[in-house]
Amino acid sequence: DADTDPQHKLSTAIMNSGKIDSNISWNEAGGVYINGNGSFVMNGGAITNNSTGYVGWYPNGAAAGGGIAVSTGYTEQDYQDPTVYDQNNAAELIINDGLIDGNKAAGPGGGIYVNSNAVTIKKAKITNNSAAMYGGGIYVSIAHFTLRLGNSLITNNSATDGSSISWTDGTLLNPGIGGGVWFCPTGNAMIYVTDGTAIYGNSAINKGNDFASEVKAGYGSVTLANEMLGGGAGAWYHDRDGQQEATPVTITNQTGAFDLKSVSSTQAQALAVALATVIITGNSAPRGGGIGSNGTVIFGEPGTKVIKVNKVWDLSSNPGAKLPDKVTINLTHDVTNADGTTSTIVVRSIDLTKDNNWTGEFTDLPTDIDYNVVEVPVAGFDSTVSQQLHKISDGVYGI
Repeated sequence: DADTDPQHKLSTAIMNSGKIDSNISWNEAGGVYINGNGSFVMNGGAITNNSTGYVGWYPNGAAAGGGIAVSTGYTEQDYQDPTVYDQNNAAELIINDGLIDGNKAAGPGGGIYVNSNAVTIKKAKITNNSAAMYGGGIYVSIAHFTLRLGNSLITNNSATDGSSISWTDGTLLNPGIGGGVWFCPTGNAMIYVTDGTAIYGNSAINKGNDFASEVKAGYGSVTLANEMLGGGAGAWYHDRDGQQEATPVTITNQTGAFDLKSVSSTQAQALAVALATVIITGNSAPRGGGIGSNGTVIFGEPGTKVIKVNKVWDLSSNPGAKLPDKVTINLTHDVTNADGTTSTIVVRSIDLTKDNNWTGEFTDLPTDIDYNVVEVPVAGFDSTVSQQLHKISDGVYGI
């Protein structure tokens, strides 16, 4: 307890504005080094153009965290003792707002290197960083540590050329894999739709333009939602293995290797852009241009909701009226633009027909977003809503 044990009190630095720019280091943390029980809170400002591992004739491949390194206080002998391990890696990073841009590392974590369970990123732009090994934007060090990201956008990152690396069991980790996100044999990933993420538009010179995961080393798995931040539909396709953009796949508790490309509509992408508070873009590394992880990354929070739609026809004034073949129902969300105006985005659409008894539902929606349900006008009919969106049961709503 930090209040009763002076040894574990945090020493805190707070950054509200300003710039930490163009610094260099040899071993780790080009810009900010948070070690031991230190705490760094970033409420504003910028950490830019710093580098680690590029001093002298040869790069230092062990240098981590071009912009920020969060606690690298572990030792090999501590590895088998989680209590000691956590004490040596209790450092805390909280980013409430800020820019992490143009930093580079000769090892992992061009923008941020995470070796702690106490990293919280609420709002940030992590842009144009690079790493020579893993995680151009962010890298999570080992399976023991977990990073949680909410409302994140991962786009326009790239997996570049570089050196292959041999894993501890002899597995060869090739470069150019996982333009958006890459997980190593011990890396775990879970993507939820509530406070979730949008991963699209990334590139890889080898495979896994948007997402790549290596075969798990005896534990760990990957589960990916088929919905993006905001609830717009997204589809995962095997990437560069003969099935690219042919048949969408569902990834649930997957332990084998796979490389994926994400495909989504411009409307779904626009909604994600409007909602995102953590923006990871323009970063590069041989493995994991946006994010690389040896540990666990959880995107968003568990929990979804369903909206059920029921269409009722009133033909009392014209009993012989011909019904249409279908009626399209749009699920929409209003977003505020930079100029203060409001735009309505169509998140998803469903068709109601006689065959489905004029009923349908929108499933796997985030719990934290309010939607409107709008019927596309039908010629010859007036549309009214007899009962507004209402709660039917926990997580189920109707209109």
